[in-house]
Amino acid sequence: MANNYLQFSAILKLNSIQEREWATRELELLPGDSYGDDGDDYPEDKPKMRCEHTIDQEGIWFRAGEYGEPEDVANFVQRFLKEFRYKTGWHMTWACTCSKLRVDEFTGGGVFVTARKQKWFIPYDLINKEVERLGKAR
Repeated sequence: MANNYLQFSAILKLNSIQEREWATRELELLPGDSYGDDGDDYPEDKPKMRCEHTIDQEGIWFRAGEYGEPEDVANFVQRFLKEFRYKTGWHMTWACTCSKLRVDEFTGGGVFVTARKQKWFIPYDLINKEVERLGKAR
């Protein structure tokens, strides 16, 4: 049997005491893992944070060694940007890996977040667009 992982490590820099206080308060309000006791009955459309995170001198370190939800991080960062940095952006990437060499079990992705939108980059989507484009060109 193979194990699948979704891994990431990203930092959102915090530039002021106000940013740090807001982030600390907001993160404390969010339930954690949906697969643990702390979030099973939490409404799917409400914010949550299903990854490890730590606030230190540099900022918030979001990470997942085995599994995390990039969407939760992106949604949190978007709320942060709306509050403090409306005209800036932030990005993160992740890897989807497998403990055994299995065909099509390795991928990843990325997201670019602004206060107004999120742009997701998924390799299979990009590849499928190219396959469709090639098919139409024949």
